[in-house]
Amino acid sequence: MSFKRYHSLVLIVATTLITGCSSNTAPTSDKTTTASKQPNASTSFNSPSLMASPPVSSTPTESGGKKPSLEQALSEVPKDDPSLKPLDAAYKAAATALKANPASITLQKQFTDAAYAYGSKIEYGSSLGTVVRYRASLCVYQAALKVNPGDAKCKKEADQIIGIYHEMGEQVPS
Repeated sequence: MSFKRYHSLVLIVATTLITGCSSNTAPTSDKTTTASKQPNASTSFNSPSLMASPPVSSTPTESGGKKPSLEQALSEVPKDDPSLKPLDAAYKAAATALKANPASITLQKQFTDAAYAYGSKIEYGSSLGTVVRYRASLCVYQAALKVNPGDAKCKKEADQIIGIYHEMGEQVPS
């Protein structure tokens, strides 16, 4: 990423966070349950299957000004978006295959490739609000890095997002 684009991105994120992020968040349903707002207790970073559950409402406005966790942000990614739907399906399929055979180098590579494609589309090619976009893509990149810590593409993108949070003096979300 070029120096100019990186700093433009930082400026956009900073401006959005300063204004409260509420103007860039996607509208959400009023129907949510307390259980759906909490990360899935069975989800483990030891498992690559950080697959998103159905969209839930956890925008900063609806959750009392609190920003969503990484997994909550990922669950807010619209699964019916035509540009994201095939990438979400490929990510889930790769996670399922890897879960069945975690020692397979081929399946690990397929998972990290699917995670990179999905995370990149969320980060750069979606119309989601800034908070959800960066948190959801960071969740996907981190899932890939749990499987293969040496994946250069996912590491670069995750480090870039983390760097933006550090430059803004914000705590890196978890």
